[in-house]
Parts: sequence; C-alpha cells; structure tokens
Amino acid sequence: MNSMSVHFHRDTPRLGSRQAGVISVAAAVVMAALVMFLALTVDTGRLFLEKRALQKQADLAALETALSYCRDQTLDDAGRLAVALDVLSAERNNFQGSNEDIVVELGVVQSVDDGNGGTIKQFSIDSDGKAVRVTLSRTINASLFAQLTPNSDKQIQVIATGIAQACQPIASLNMRSNILSVDSSKSDLLNALLGGLLGGTINLSVAQWDGLLSANLNLLNYLDALAVDIGLQAGDYDGVLSSSVSVGDLLDIAADVLELDGNAVSVSALRDLSLAVPGAAPLLRLDEFIEVQTGSPEAALDVNLQAMQLVQGSIQLANSKSAISADIPVSVLGLVDTTIKIQVIEPATIVAVGNPEYASAAPFGSDAIYVRSSQLRTFISLDLPIVGATLSSLTSLLTNPLLSGITGTVNSLLSLDIFGLLGSLSCLILCDIEEELLDIEVLSEPRLDILLNAGNGDGRVTAYSCDDDGNKSLDALSTSSVVEVKAGSLGSDANSAAINAFAASDPTVEAIPILDLGTQRVRYQCTLLLICWTEFWDGSGWNSDPASAQRDAFTAGGLGLRLDTSLLAGSETLQYLNSPADSFLPEYGVIPTDDAYQSADTSSLVSGLEGSLLGLDLEFYPPSGSGIAGSPLGGLVALVGAVSEALNSAVEAVVSSALSPILAATIDELLDTLGIGLAKAELGATMSCESDKVNLTM
Repeated sequence: MNSMSVHFHRDTPRLGSRQAGVISVAAAVVMAALVMFLALTVDTGRLFLEKRALQKQADLAALETALSYCRDQTLDDAGRLAVALDVLSAERNNFQGSNEDIVVELGVVQSVDDGNGGTIKQFSIDSDGKAVRVTLSRTINASLFAQLTPNSDKQIQVIATGIAQACQPIASLNMRSNILSVDSSKSDLLNALLGGLLGGTINLSVAQWDGLLSANLNLLNYLDALAVDIGLQAGDYDGVLSSSVSVGDLLDIAADVLELDGNAVSVSALRDLSLAVPGAAPLLRLDEFIEVQTGSPEAALDVNLQAMQLVQGSIQLANSKSAISADIPVSVLGLVDTTIKIQVIEPATIVAVGNPEYASAAPFGSDAIYVRSSQLRTFISLDLPIVGATLSSLTSLLTNPLLSGITGTVNSLLSLDIFGLLGSLSCLILCDIEEELLDIEVLSEPRLDILLNAGNGDGRVTAYSCDDDGNKSLDALSTSSVVEVKAGSLGSDANSAAINAFAASDPTVEAIPILDLGTQRVRYQCTLLLICWTEFWDGSGWNSDPASAQRDAFTAGGLGLRLDTSLLAGSETLQYLNSPADSFLPEYGVIPTDDAYQSADTSSLVSGLEGSLLGLDLEFYPPSGSGIAGSPLGGLVALVGAVSEALNSAVEAVVSSALSPILAATIDELLDTLGIGLAKAELGATMSCESDKVNLTM
C-alpha cells in the first residue's frame, strides 16, 4: 500500500509584512483621494456661494434702482448709479467690489424669436426704456487646485447681472359667462347640465346661481388662502397655480374668501357645490384655466374673477379630464323623445394676465395674453316623424305618372296592375310569369343623430397704446373657431351612436334611410280557360297571401339624409378704449362692468349651422338587387333623380319642423348656459399703462 504524506505550511513573517504594506499603500491612496474630493467639494461650494451672493446683490440693486426711476424719471445716469451704490453700501448689502465694478444701464426688455419657434427675453440699451440692468463684477481667489498649479491664474472674476423693470403696463382679458341672470328654467338647466358634467347631482336655487353671477373673487386673496390650505408658503404663487387640488377644495377656499366679504348667498352656493363633488373627481391645477404670463409681478394677480367663472371653469376642466358625457334631461329644454349628451373636449381659460407689450410682440407666443371658452362635443339623437300628409306626398311624388317616359310600365309596377302588366308584356291566354315588383316603404320614424364639435371662442391681445395725455387702448383678436357638424346615423341605435360619438377617433356618419325602394317576387299564371291567379314568394315557397310576401329592402334603391361639413371660423378685432369713460377700459385690478365687455358678431356662424342642419343633403341609394339595374325598375332611380327637387322640399319641411326646436334648445340655451355661445364670445379687458410694482424680468 502506498503511503501518502500531507505537508502544512505556515505563513512566513516576510509574507505578512508584504500584505500589511500593500494595505497601507491602498489606504494612503484612498485617503488622498478623499481629501482631494473634499477639497474640491468645499472649493466648489465656496465659488457657488460667492456667485449666489453677488447675484442677490445685483438683483436687489436692479429692483430698487428700477423702482426709484419709475417714481422719478428725471434721474440721470449719475442719479441711477447713486441709488445702486446706496443699495450696495457696506451698511446695507456690503458689496465687496469697488465703484468701478458697478455698471447701471437703462433699456427695454423685448421678446425675440429664439430660432426654435419660441421666444426669449432680451435686454437692449435704450435711453427711453424703463428697465434697469445692474452688472456687478468682483475678483476672488481661484480654486485650490489653481492655487497649487504653476503658471495658472491665482484669481478669477465673478460677474452677475440683474434686470428689473417698473412702470410697465399690465393688462387682463376675461372670458365671462354669457348668462346675465338666472330664472327658474335656467336654474333647472344649470343644475342638470353642470351636475351632469361633474358626475353628481346639483340642486342650487335661483338665488344661489344669481349670487354666483354677482360675486367677485380677488385672485390674489384666493391664491394666498389656497397656499395656506395646501401647505405652501404665502407668496409662492407659481407653486399654488401649479399644484394639484380637488374641485371641492377649490370651491371651499373660494367660499372662505367670499365669506370675509359677507356674501352669504354665494358662500352657501359654493359650499353646496363642494358637497356635490364626487369623490372620484380628478384633481385640477389653476394654471390650466388661469393664465399668468411668465415673470409677471405680484400685482398682476390683483385681479377679480366672477365666482360663476370659477365654478364653470373648474367643472368643465374636471369633465375634460374624466371624459364623462353628461346626459341632459330634455324635459328642462321642453323636448321629448330626444337624447342629448355633452362632453367638454377642451376646457376654458377664464382669465389671462400679463404685460401687453410682450403679448403684442408675439400674440401667439409664450407671452400671449389669451383666453378661450370650452370646446364641447354635443350629441343629439331624435326620431323624425315622417307620417301622415308627408308620407302621402312622398309616395305620390314617386307614383306620379307624368314624371317619366316609362310611365306605363312603372305605374303598372307600382300599382300592382296585373292586367296592365300583362298587356305590356304581351301575355296572351297562357301565362306563367315571374317578376320583381316595387314595394315603397317610407320609414315613419327614422332616427337622426347629430354631432356638433362647437365652441372654443377665444381672444388674445394683439396691440396696445398709451400716451402722455392719459389715453390708452387695447386690441384683442376675437375668434369663433370652426364648427364641425355631422348628421345622419352614427350607430345602429341611440346607445351605440353615443358611444361612437364620444370615441377617441373621429366617428363616421352614414346616411339615414327615408325611402326604402324594396321589391317582392310575384308569380302570375293563367290557363287556357283564362283562369288566372297570383302568388307571392315567401322565402321558401309560393303563397297566395300578399301579406306573406318576402320583401327585399333597397333592392331598387332608396333615399337617405346625411351631412358632414365644417363651418368656417369668424374673427374680429375688438378695440378697448378708456373713452367715452374709463369704465370701457378700466385700470387693472378694477372690477370690469358691462361697459368693459365686447363680443365679436359671429351670428353668421349660427345661421350657417342652422341652415346646414335644416337643409340636409339627400343621397340616393343605387339598386342593390341582382338584375334590377337592367330591368324597368332600374329606371326608377332616374325617376327619383328627376323629382329630387320636389323630394328635397318635402323632406326639408319634415326635418325643419322636427329640428328647429332642438337646435334652438341646443344652441340658444345649452351652449349659452355653459358660457360658450356660438354667436358671441364675451371678452372684457382692463389695463394700466404704468404700475409702480417692480419685478425681475430676466
């Protein structure tokens, strides 16, 4: 047996000392790296603090110099420099540089194209401007590494620039509700409509709705109260405007602010509305329907909102996020047998504030002062009662023997005149004839679906002027956008049509059938004894009972109604002047009265919409049955075409009598109740040519 030996080796002292040496070297390298990173961090922090301190001093000097110059525009270069030196003195802000390190310039701030489709603000030196730029420079020790590196600069220069402006113009545009007062009928409609959009039940009284129309809410006070409620610092208006808040909280805080003014009726209305908000309602941000121009001073928020504006704006915004289609009880509109649903596609912007100089330079840019009403999608489904005299007139038009050169054959076919048919076919004594005979069916109650994408009236500041005599003007372009109209069939029934109407994709509208020119197969037989009889095909065999005859719809064609069109937008420039009285263009912050509101006349848009819907296009269905086009029945399509004008008149009378009250209820009441109104966009304006509030502009 082989023996096996195992040898164990102990670490030698030399090996242990080598390992300890490697660890020591690694530790030294790590420590050196940590020291370097620590030095870099401390040094970078030092440079950052120096830069921040210098920037703060430049901003303070610019703010105070701009405000002083606004209040006393006789200050020359030396006077403006003296103001800046006072701000930067050792007693106040302890600027460490010399007087030569301070540059004060007067100029203007303008919005210019950034080359990427946007705008940026740019300062230009101008002796007539009211913006002040203060540039500070200071020499400080360079970084630690620069100090240790040979041939490198041991000092660096830090530069900071502050640009501020006072005496700048400030303006607002308001999109107010078209409702001027509320009666019991409007109260019921408001409860049903806004409750439906909200997804809850609202039951406010006439007095409460009127209270909301008459109550004005100061935006600045409202934002301060809202900041406390959501835990933000007072004065952090950008944070408040961009915070997500529930609809209930928005209404409750509004009630708190109005309660301080003793407006008990509007407060109770807002409290009741808040309680009616469903728990699943989406969160909202105020900047989604209140536009504040970037860089606007705090004074820009000192503007009043109509409480009704806040209610309508928040509920419509919530609806656009939840995609709830509100069912409108047609009884409140005095209608029957009609389905009406409404959904907000694009919410309103109820007020916009900012500097009209920047807005005028780029009316469609990021500095625009722009408001808009909501864009709504309205779905209507109703039955058209084509009965009685109308049905008879349509049928008689088709059976009139004076309208066609094929009178004998067609009249025989229409009246099922067997003997006339036999004569025309030269049937003598012995016959065995099969023919397709026309069967006219006028649909007594075809369903008509209507889809309106309407609303979205808007306004934007395009120009302003101020002179030394106190005259001022503000121009706003008011536009009523394109109205898309679809009418016909959007689905097999009202429910499926509503689903298609509010789908994400654009729905397709099909013609609704009015006349169905179908056929029946008939067999006529005669024997040598002139014994004749008629039989009808019932689908499986021949039957002598006419009531059992199988009818094939639209095999000989038909007549339908359809509309798919757009009405062009109308626009008008509204000019606001502080003439004949200041109330026509009040100072910014003053509550605008009726004098301060104007509307673009777009009544042609409404008449065009009603005219289009009351004159739906007639569409003729071609024959669908095999062999029909080549038979005498094929000529019936030409016959229908020949009397199309008469048919148009007959059908138009039916559509007009059925649609007129629907359109009046929808356009004149429903959209106006939402503050939209196709015929007008109510725009109000305020403007101050100079505000002594100062703010940093860049």
